[in-house]
Amino acid sequence: MPINLDLTQNDNVPSKSDIILQPFASSPLEVLEDTDTDDSSPAIDDEIQLKYKIWKKNTPLLYDYIQTSTLLWPSMSVEWFPDVESHGNVNIQRLLLGSYSNGYNSFENLQLCTIKVPKSVEGLTLKDCEFDSDKHEFTTSNYPIANNDGNCKGALHMVQQIPHQGDINKARLMPQNPDLLATISNNGSVNVFDRTKKPNGCDSRELSKSRKVFDDEEEESTCLSDIKLQFHTGDGWGLDWNKFKEGELVTGASDGSIALWDIRDGFKKPQRSSNAVTATSHRKFKTCILSPISTLFCHDYGVNTVQYVWFHDSLIGTAGEDHKFKMFDTRSLDGNPVIQITLQHPINTLDFNKQDQYGLVLGDDKGNLLIEDIRYPERPQIVISNAHSDSITAVAWNHEYGNILGSSSTDGLVKLWKFGSGESSTIEHKLIFTHGGHMLGVSDIAWNPNDPKMLASCSDDNSVHVWKPSQAVF
Repeated sequence: MPINLDLTQNDNVPSKSDIILQPFASSPLEVLEDTDTDDSSPAIDDEIQLKYKIWKKNTPLLYDYIQTSTLLWPSMSVEWFPDVESHGNVNIQRLLLGSYSNGYNSFENLQLCTIKVPKSVEGLTLKDCEFDSDKHEFTTSNYPIANNDGNCKGALHMVQQIPHQGDINKARLMPQNPDLLATISNNGSVNVFDRTKKPNGCDSRELSKSRKVFDDEEEESTCLSDIKLQFHTGDGWGLDWNKFKEGELVTGASDGSIALWDIRDGFKKPQRSSNAVTATSHRKFKTCILSPISTLFCHDYGVNTVQYVWFHDSLIGTAGEDHKFKMFDTRSLDGNPVIQITLQHPINTLDFNKQDQYGLVLGDDKGNLLIEDIRYPERPQIVISNAHSDSITAVAWNHEYGNILGSSSTDGLVKLWKFGSGESSTIEHKLIFTHGGHMLGVSDIAWNPNDPKMLASCSDDNSVHVWKPSQAVF
């Protein structure tokens, strides 16, 4: 029997008004390059390099657009900002990234970067796609811009770095106010930053030399953020904002628990100050410490991901190492899931469909994808066995094409899948594109909210790719 769920759209959904990009005048744009000669550059074996050369040779035929960039340290997370700044024939868009040095650095960085994206690829030819052998990056060369404002050549440009203590496992912006950025890190700490109150850069050496970073000497977590959310005790990977309720977010960690937060309380309580300063501002950071409004232990062996249902303001999905997907109603977080699905392997990631209110995809650590209808949790609609040759790291439904799914894996590939319609036994699905430009595992993927055929992907090889498959794919 189908489960009756009220997943109707909330009428009070706040609109996402475009925000005009304001580059920081005090800090010139800086091209992100791999200038480090230490251990941050991962070793790439000969077989992987050969596959990369083959991919590079065929790139102009596979893509309508591609830009590749190399970071100093890998990013485990990537997300597009909703705003667009128009300049002639190109759009300037922003990406949110976060450094992950695995403890090598005393402080990590939350990074805001810009990229120039052509409004149309009709004027581009194969000659416009160039590969810089020194930087190992693809760029579109000399794409014209009206009024001679410049060209599209170049990769990501950093406009702001925000100091962060602890590796950044995931970073997400608040839908109602993209200036508020939340992170969850390897020690389970959850931090919220107001980027408008932070300097454009930081000097980690000066931060490290601060005589006393914290007010409380026993405090182990960072006081560099505007709001710190204290609860989790294990490695944190689950983080999602409520798209309907401003200021509400849910988190999950390897301690097996999830926590529900309301950061609006953080702007009402007096803030505590720390002695951490930056070379650019010489001002103290102020942090408000918050406790969760509710918590729940829901997965043995750890929570790998959490997400709000796209069409509901109180339903969340969780997945964990215990092979289970669970759906909870945050209005009564009592431990009894509304829905529970048990798989054969640990579940790494999930995503709710943006067009179908009952659609759900799960990705496990054996490379399998499972398409579910949450009304019929007793059986998956589609199982794609060995969709990847290694563990699934991220899945993302396209926000405009509801039958298009992106998946990434530690096998270094991003794959795009297309699904048909009909009964579960007759639904057609096929692999329509494989992005093979990363030389190590892919950590995260994100569809461009302003171009539904474009994606960003980040990898353990320190690279960030922004790419658009050939028009024939869609």
